[in-house]
Amino acid sequence: MSDRACRVCGCTWFRACLTEDGPCWWVEDDLCSACDRLGPAERLAVRRRRSSGIHAVLCVGLVLVGLAGAVWFSGVLS
Repeated sequence: MSDRACRVCGCTWFRACLTEDGPCWWVEDDLCSACDRLGPAERLAVRRRRSSGIHAVLCVGLVLVGLAGAVWFSGVLS
């Protein structure tokens, strides 16, 4: 196993990006398959989110919590 990280998103072997094709894989020594598909502007946006401390896992978790709350709230109203 490797301790390398993606130069764009910072994912690692143990904390991979989740894509529609499953977990990302290494395209280059420091570039994952998910970031390889991104254009220059999208890569810059990912780097900015990463440097601001916002991680994909946190964002996905918040979305799931928000969806669960919305489903619960809609059930209460009906």
